[in-house]
Amino acid sequence: MRNKIFFTALALLLISLAASSQTARSVVSRHKGIYNGQPINYKAVVKEFYFSPDSGGAVAASAITTSYIKENAGAERPVVFVFNGGPGASSSPLHMNALGPWRIKQGKDSATLIENPYSLLDLADLVFIDPPGTGFTKVLDKKAAGKYWDVKGDAELFIELIKNWK
Repeated sequence: MRNKIFFTALALLLISLAASSQTARSVVSRHKGIYNGQPINYKAVVKEFYFSPDSGGAVAASAITTSYIKENAGAERPVVFVFNGGPGASSSPLHMNALGPWRIKQGKDSATLIENPYSLLDLADLVFIDPPGTGFTKVLDKKAAGKYWDVKGDAELFIELIKNWK
């Protein structure tokens, strides 16, 4: 039940981020779990970033990060930025099937969210990146956002996002 409530709340928060506003927003929640045998208190942060292909130009699109940050870990803790290639590939397979603190357990006729004891959260903070056009991101100017749907533009967006994360 706790899993369903957590991810229902997360989904609703993400949907609210996808509203038409161009004001970057973030949502924070706090959690605990056991990862590789280590109990960890962490915060989950969903954050929106806006991008313009021309400096000073109109906003073309947003990208969204979902971060898992260990509480009281100190400034020297490593951060792993996770994305699924691209351009235009969501981080959800890596998030929900591999590295995130929760994963999907597929049954014969159903799927269940379970803690992922093999998540890297015991070793590093995790930042999952969804580029424009994936997940709950927004495309506000399809023509201008086209810059981000090639390898060079995708890479430039990721570099800018990583520089501005936190």
